[in-house]
Amino acid sequence: MSAKEPAKIGCCVKTSEDGMSAQYCCCMVPVMWLQISAGINVLLAWIFAVSAAGVCDFMARVPDDDYDGVDPFLVGLFEGKGTGDDCESFDDLDIDADGAIKAGQAFAVITSLFGGFILIGMIVSIFIRFPPILWRIMMIAVFVLAPFQLFTLSALGAEDCTDESYIYKEGCIPAAGASLSIVAFWCWLSAGILLCRMPAPEKPLFDCCNNGAQCCGGQPGQQQYPSSVVNTAYPAAAATTAMVPVAPQAQKRTKTITEEKIHPDGSRTITTTIVELDE
Repeated sequence: MSAKEPAKIGCCVKTSEDGMSAQYCCCMVPVMWLQISAGINVLLAWIFAVSAAGVCDFMARVPDDDYDGVDPFLVGLFEGKGTGDDCESFDDLDIDADGAIKAGQAFAVITSLFGGFILIGMIVSIFIRFPPILWRIMMIAVFVLAPFQLFTLSALGAEDCTDESYIYKEGCIPAAGASLSIVAFWCWLSAGILLCRMPAPEKPLFDCCNNGAQCCGGQPGQQQYPSSVVNTAYPAAAATTAMVPVAPQAQKRTKTITEEKIHPDGSRTITTTIVELDE
């Protein structure tokens, strides 16, 4: 009898006969390592995404060649440093949060918020078995967050980066925040590819519900009884049954009637009849 094929998360998953390994690149890799690697990539992507949204130097406008002594003008998605070292609000720096910056803010919030939900799901999957549909939802969400992370770079097209200035060059270049956002994009993409190449795990890495019990969405677990209970309860019931006497079958009373008849030629005929008597 062939083993049951494990449920696939992606569309091109190749697994071993026992379902414990899956093909990744050119070799078979244990599903456990694919799950762990995907979780690590999700964790790194979320950390980089949150950091990119929170720093005050997401992008920088560098000075013109004639002003080498001027520091770059640093701006984040929600605050900026300007030419100083401390974070200040946009109002203090006289920065207009136009549509480009607001778009970058929106995508930064989306990736940080929903990325946190996916990270929680990856952590919970270590202890609880997830159905295949939930793994597919997380895979699709990770692939969606990857381009959303790049959309935060739309802040580079802000008006404060493109207006004319005698001191700074036209246009902003990626600073620490934008670089973190690009790294987060590759981490989201790597996590999505890893999830796409693995089957849905049959059991969690650390089973908290005793071999996939019903609280984890698996098959109901079998309750284990101590051997002493089994040895004392069931034989006692069997002994009770054996001690019940079986009533003997009642014997029926009969009467035998024998008749002898003498014929004229001298021959005899003997007839025997058995009659049951009423109780």
